[in-house]
Amino acid sequence: HLLSEYQRLKFSRHILDFDDLEWYTYLLLNKHENAAWIQYKLDQCIEHILIDEFQDTNPTQWNLLFPLLEELASNIQENTRSLFFVGDTKQSIYRFRRANPQLQFTASQWAKQNLGAKLFETDRSFRSSPVIIEFVNKIFSENKGKPLLDSFRTHEAVQTKLWGSVQIDPLIVPENKIDNRSEFRNPLLQAKTDVGVSCHYREGQAVAKHINKLIADSTPILGHKQARILRY
Repeated sequence: HLLSEYQRLKFSRHILDFDDLEWYTYLLLNKHENAAWIQYKLDQCIEHILIDEFQDTNPTQWNLLFPLLEELASNIQENTRSLFFVGDTKQSIYRFRRANPQLQFTASQWAKQNLGAKLFETDRSFRSSPVIIEFVNKIFSENKGKPLLDSFRTHEAVQTKLWGSVQIDPLIVPENKIDNRSEFRNPLLQAKTDVGVSCHYREGQAVAKHINKLIADSTPILGHKQARILRY
């Protein structure tokens, strides 16, 4: 009922949210009676398709993109258009909006089979220090006897002398019990008891406290060229 009312309010005010934009675009390219014509017209305008952070693609986004890729593949011999995807599955952070890092593998295999695409993998980090990369390797390589990700390969830091530090804090344990009451509540007047919020807040406090201490102690770090005092 709440979703229906929400949709009605948006419709009455001629408003679309981000989910609407994704969904209606998907319908336009896949379910509309003129979908083939729309795909054709879009195809005439596209020279290159470039997508960054592909690991955060969700199924709706992939399905609205796929007709354009099929159009690209149907004329691949007659043009010089290109496709370029960039992604890192271990950096996927949008699961809350249905991001599926496995789609990166799906897209890679499809592009290879239908467009003759090449896969370029890089395991060298130009940004992070060796101690950070070693920690990442440890986290993703040692998970109950098997890698955390099937496709994970250990990384290396290009800047071998770059300063870095890893600190592991104690796990924050919930202080209060989860509210398991089953009766209905008025969400406008009574807040939901969510133990996760307090845990996340306390984690944020711990991180902020540590950052403040690093600044207060004038912690020296080694930059790209010379040592300097850590600052915000």
